[in-house]
Amino acid sequence: MAQPELATCHFIVPHPKQAKFMVVKHSDGRWQPPKVQFPADTTPRQHVAELQEALLRNYGLEATLLRHWHDTREYHCVEVELRPKGVTRKMHAAWVGEKEYSDFLAQTGRAASGTPSKKDPFQRWLDEQSAGASSEPRQPWEQPGWFNYASDWIHREVLSRGMELSGSIRQVSALWRDSCVLSVNTSAGKVYFKASAPEAVNEAKLTAALAEQFPNRVAQPLVIHETLPWMLSLDLGAPIGKDIELRDQQQLLYALADLQIKTAASSKEWLALGVPRISLSDTAEFLMGIERQREFLSGFIELNDQQFGLLRAHCVQMSILCRDLAQGAVPECLVHPDFKPTNTFRRDNGFWL
Repeated sequence: MAQPELATCHFIVPHPKQAKFMVVKHSDGRWQPPKVQFPADTTPRQHVAELQEALLRNYGLEATLLRHWHDTREYHCVEVELRPKGVTRKMHAAWVGEKEYSDFLAQTGRAASGTPSKKDPFQRWLDEQSAGASSEPRQPWEQPGWFNYASDWIHREVLSRGMELSGSIRQVSALWRDSCVLSVNTSAGKVYFKASAPEAVNEAKLTAALAEQFPNRVAQPLVIHETLPWMLSLDLGAPIGKDIELRDQQQLLYALADLQIKTAASSKEWLALGVPRISLSDTAEFLMGIERQREFLSGFIELNDQQFGLLRAHCVQMSILCRDLAQGAVPECLVHPDFKPTNTFRRDNGFWL
């Protein structure tokens, strides 16, 4: 049986006070940043708990995952933040700053990541530290200190509702720019925390508004933050999953369609909550201009000229379909961008969307 192809993931472990990252002496005698391997057909986002466990097991480091610096099939690089007292055992380690890394590059002629110099995540990280500003705006949960700040709010809100916490707060969804999800076990069951991107719709307020109008479709959050796009929710159980029966698929789609039809008449209310308006005409225009997005797309997926040509042809076809559909009488309605069986839950006589 063939062994699965593995990807390597290095960790940028910053010094608490200096612009330096950690390297450790591995069993082969080489000094490298902490690393782990996982199947190449997956991404670090799918292994949040495993990455943290590997850091703790292999290096004695208890850390929060912050930012995904490099993303290819064969290689990844993730920045972390050490928790308070996050170094749990002694090890052969050293701190590498700009000078030490420059000397390393001069001696070896290759980056620690093995990537081309302009894409080397360690050099980019050092450059960012030297500049004192991020080359790309960070989401709040990618900032050092944010996890502790969010954890304090979770503690206060849970305790104020008469629940007791058991165990530590854990990252569920990380290394994702759209949102961040944490969880904690309490005396009332597991509680989930979700923060949405500041530039996006305030999902907490939108969820609360939908739950008020559709209590049998959308679960009411336990609490939403007064000013930040944060909410706490009770555990709804296991998601339906991919192996959903055909009858349930039909009922689930009916539930979504029913919500969309009933919210179409109140579009002004949803726009006031910050829901972006993306018309079919806007979509058609974006698809026709896909060439202008090529550089942006290269940060997510590498396409050769032939592959991009196929993408361009499909975009033209989709643009024509969007313009044709826009001529019809279908009203604008709310769209769930992450609607799928693995993100919906079963309830008595129906589903939570």
